[in-house]
Amino acid sequence: MKFYFTGLPVHVSSARRIYPDSKMLQQYGIGPESFVQLCVRDRVIGLFPEENKDAGGSLCRLSQGRLMLPADWAQRNGIKSRKCVYLFCIDGGILISAHPIACTIDESREGRRCICTAAL
Repeated sequence: MKFYFTGLPVHVSSARRIYPDSKMLQQYGIGPESFVQLCVRDRVIGLFPEENKDAGGSLCRLSQGRLMLPADWAQRNGIKSRKCVYLFCIDGGILISAHPIACTIDESREGRRCICTAAL
């Protein structure tokens, strides 16, 4: 069985900026002018509080609650002005995905397991 997590859609501005939901940010103790760690991967970006030493990302500062998406990541994932990215709450931070997340439930002798990957 296959299903998709859509996440919270957030519009991208012409300057590749997004406004992450303030309640999501508050859940992780991130303020509108906070430093955060960005962990950029091929299809997703992890946004973590600065204090999260396990994240291993590069430091970035939010400006009035806005986050600028990395240009190479946006280009690689076809992100343009007025398109949406999707925010997901995860353990310790927020996952930013260019697309909904596809999940497959696999039934085997050991039981069920869920495999999730960023959709294309």
